[in-house]
Amino acid sequence: MTHKYPLPENSGDRIRTMNFARYFSNSGRVDVLYFHPADQGMTMEFPFGREILVDKYQGSYGSRLIQLYAKLKYSKPWIVCGYTRECVATVKGVVESEDYDVILCRYAHHAYPLFFLSDALKRRVILDIDDLVSADLYQTMHGAPSRLMRIKSRIDLEFYRSYQRKCARLGYSMVCSEADRCELTRHLDPESLFLVPNVAPTLELREGYPLDGHCNLGTILFVGNLEYQPNVQGITWFITEIFVPLARVEADVTLILAGRNPDPALRSLCNRFARIELVESPVDIAPFYEKCGLVVVPLLAGGGTRIKILEAGYALRPVIATKIGAYGLGLVEYDHLLYMDDFPSFIGHYRWLRDVDNYRTLVMNLHRQVSEHYSIDTFNRTLDRVMGKVVPMTGEVAAAQTAGNARFS
Repeated sequence: MTHKYPLPENSGDRIRTMNFARYFSNSGRVDVLYFHPADQGMTMEFPFGREILVDKYQGSYGSRLIQLYAKLKYSKPWIVCGYTRECVATVKGVVESEDYDVILCRYAHHAYPLFFLSDALKRRVILDIDDLVSADLYQTMHGAPSRLMRIKSRIDLEFYRSYQRKCARLGYSMVCSEADRCELTRHLDPESLFLVPNVAPTLELREGYPLDGHCNLGTILFVGNLEYQPNVQGITWFITEIFVPLARVEADVTLILAGRNPDPALRSLCNRFARIELVESPVDIAPFYEKCGLVVVPLLAGGGTRIKILEAGYALRPVIATKIGAYGLGLVEYDHLLYMDDFPSFIGHYRWLRDVDNYRTLVMNLHRQVSEHYSIDTFNRTLDRVMGKVVPMTGEVAAAQTAGNARFS
């Protein structure tokens, strides 16, 4: 099972978790609970209160009848069926053993054990849903080729959506985009649902970093987890449908893919083209922003907000994205970024960026938008408003980072 320990902060889910932990640490002790195989030790020093490891899969699952009852009672999708009775008891015991003011849970599919808390403790739960699971994202992550399995997958998606809404009613809930907030207010009391935006990742830019990338417009950059299926699907589409025909008409164009653990099929595809550079698990991505003149975010499925667009805004590089790729950020075409849905739309925008005034205006508008709306100060001010409505911040605080099996990060 892939663990998602909150350090190092090299992915969006870990960055958001650590931003919460740092915020709450200003008011009291922060304990972090996360799901992690018992036989895998951690080597990094934990900077807050306690770290609590729970093996989600250790112990018995109960009879098939018990599992079916739980699935029906909670509209429980298969993604949360792995929680054993021992795991639930352990999490419940940890939460009940401390007088926590806040129990912050990251992602709905980690919230299942919290259903077994007392009503008083449930009222202290804040569920950071982060992003809603769309049908296209679920299909990309968990879809199946056969018709029968597609039907099963569709039913399970509806179970998950129902389960997600039930989780959101445990106490209070947070999402990271206005679009997701509007979607959930159709099912939840808007007074218990809050918008807490993501924070753009911090880039360590060297002294002398080129603030104007226009001269490097021929170098296109994609940054992301290269084993995450929505990224693999999107960049594969971009290479085959856009970059290959672009390279036929633009002699100086190159593509850099920088990310962790490339999918074998994606690696094979990249190896076929001399103008594609695949950089596996780079220690620092700032040099690639320095080399490029354009960032692409070609996602075809997803939810939440795209941290890589925020990162590009801080790096002063323009973005061409699919509409799904820019979902949730409230960005306006030709003001903050450009959209693509096929080769003609991409090359039209690519050539529009050759005008240096167009390029610089787009870059500065995106940079300003990110600085004003997606900074750590904005995040903290938003949480101040949330906590002012939820609970006075005294005593000890629990941030329940339960990030094993983060399939939807």
